[in-house]
Amino acid sequence: EIAKRKDDVQKLERLIADLIRSEMEKSDVVKGDNKVPDIDLTNITSSFEKNKSLLPWPVSSGFVSERFGSHPHPIYKRIKVPNDGISIQTKQDEKVKAVFNGMVKKVAVVPGMKYVVIVQHGNYYTVYARLKDVFVHMGQNIKINDILGAVNTDVNGVSELQFQVWKNTTKLDPELWLAK
Repeated sequence: EIAKRKDDVQKLERLIADLIRSEMEKSDVVKGDNKVPDIDLTNITSSFEKNKSLLPWPVSSGFVSERFGSHPHPIYKRIKVPNDGISIQTKQDEKVKAVFNGMVKKVAVVPGMKYVVIVQHGNYYTVYARLKDVFVHMGQNIKINDILGAVNTDVNGVSELQFQVWKNTTKLDPELWLAK
């Protein structure tokens, strides 16, 4: 079970990192040997940064069931379990909402994570994983609080969203970005 979870997390991390690298390469306009950042990306990046600790939660109700970073396994204390974001336990069929304006860059299925939606906000990306349904498509512009999908409920009856925030290829603690 631990090995499978680790493999699922690595698959999700590869998907996100590959997408971000690709977007970073596309976002630069090449003029001779100089790269000039796209103005729209600069504006939305700045706007996203100004909303640190003010973003709405991606679900209407719930609690953080696992924090960002490496943690001891709940049963096997000597084993560390990584979390690139936060896990938010919520109610069954809870709708998942965008935390900021942006563009849907990826909708994918990742084994163990069900559906994954990645939204770009300039140089920032928010990731919503463990969705059973998705209501958006790649390339779609979205607004804050638009519904992206619905949370999956696992075989144990647990409904839990995996939520991540990245700045380019750097993983950030999502709790620092969400409103208290």
